[in-house]
Amino acid sequence: MPTSITRMVCDVRIGTSGFHYKHWKGSFYPERMPSAAMLEFYVQKFDTVELNNSFYRLPTAEAFRAS
Repeated sequence: MPTSITRMVCDVRIGTSGFHYKHWKGSFYPERMPSAAMLEFYVQKFDTVELNNSFYRLPTAEAFRAS
């Protein structure tokens, strides 16, 4: 019986389930970082984030349009 090894190549993305956590200030975010700057800082470290938005309601088409 012939044997073969299949290798799958894929990108691995690391992120967190959310990014706007005040208790992360000092340990992840700079202590005095304004809340409005958290996402911009977050994306410099991670390239993905899980948001459970659809759990509460389905997002509108407008929510997916780039600003």
